[in-house]
Amino acid sequence: MRMESMFDKISPLSPTAEEIDTANAMIANGELDRDYWSRRAEVTAKFVFGNEERRELGMGSANNQTRQSVEAYRLRCKDEPNYLKNLARMEKELAECEARRAATRKAAGK
Repeated sequence: MRMESMFDKISPLSPTAEEIDTANAMIANGELDRDYWSRRAEVTAKFVFGNEERRELGMGSANNQTRQSVEAYRLRCKDEPNYLKNLARMEKELAECEARRAATRKAAGK
């Protein structure tokens, strides 16, 4: 299977455990190149940072979600499977993180 075909089947930014297992099984069976994950990381870096500029479009995580990350996902990942579900989850994570950050600032007297 061509690598590009596999990208069509795996979420571009955050593959599920099932997608990771599938890709690893395909690597083991010789259906994907052994360097799949490193090549995928390169492509993802270009997707996240842009092809020409090393400009960050969003690097949040569930425990440290950022508005920038949510907006990057909103703009760049509309074709991703479960887009609306993922976007809602990210918005919820952002609200929780912002509330936690505000509580930390308040506790510190800022």
